[in-house]
Amino acid sequence: MKLFKISLALLILSVSSGTKAFDASYNPPGDIYLMFGAFRMYIQCEGQGDIPVIIETGIGDTLANWLPVQDSLAKHTKVCVYDRAGNGLSDPGPGPRTASQISYELHALLEKAKVKGPYIIVGHSFGGYVAQFFARAYPDDTAGVVLVDSSHPDQIERLAELDKMPNKPKQNVGGYKFEDESLLTYDQKYWKHLNAQRKSVWTQMDELGSFKDSARELKRIKQALPPVPLAVLTRGISQLPDIPGVKSLETEWQEMQKELATLNNKGWQVIVENSGHSIHQEAPEAVIDNTLKVLEIASRK
Repeated sequence: MKLFKISLALLILSVSSGTKAFDASYNPPGDIYLMFGAFRMYIQCEGQGDIPVIIETGIGDTLANWLPVQDSLAKHTKVCVYDRAGNGLSDPGPGPRTASQISYELHALLEKAKVKGPYIIVGHSFGGYVAQFFARAYPDDTAGVVLVDSSHPDQIERLAELDKMPNKPKQNVGGYKFEDESLLTYDQKYWKHLNAQRKSVWTQMDELGSFKDSARELKRIKQALPPVPLAVLTRGISQLPDIPGVKSLETEWQEMQKELATLNNKGWQVIVENSGHSIHQEAPEAVIDNTLKVLEIASRK
């Protein structure tokens, strides 16, 4: 059963200690649900439609960075953003933070929130792992998939040379595009500080620590990606360094992106020339346009 229609003053106070104070009367427009009688999860939906779009963020990213995309897509269908267990306004969840566990919790959350499928799952970076696993585990509840510069299950091995660099460059693993805080919206500041809480940091570390296990889960799951429209959006601005004597790591990333578009026979790839990894922030129109294309194709059935 639903825990409560969101009234978050106490919850906000509980997660905000030790960071910049926010207005305790501020109530984000979503809902919090008690999951399995054990922990709470936050989901925020907007718009109406028979094929909801569900957004899965990268590690360390926040749902607030997706709100402009949500607002645009909500003119056409229902769109939901949410905090994975342990992130933002959601409590920590049980077990390792792998793609299978997160997919299971997301599916249960959508049922609890009475968001009826089938869904279009949009996954960015590590969120692409979750989107791929969700579509395979719940094919009847999947109407389409959008992968936004998504992780590939072989990337750990194929980008291994990066870990051998003596001065390894810092990589924006989750895709959060850090900016001058004065330029951020209130919601972006709010969720950024929520995700800086101890429980959120530990969760992000767990998601990173379980990254190899998530990749293995995708390799081992027997179900193929269902024959639904699949859009693969790939950055056009190089993010990975060239290592002398080694195949370009950025070229390797681009090849893996091409492979993602062949996960079924309904896929296509778009190179977003003016964007780096954070396509939803740097070129949101590409995410919006291709999600609407997936929605249009899925609606014909």
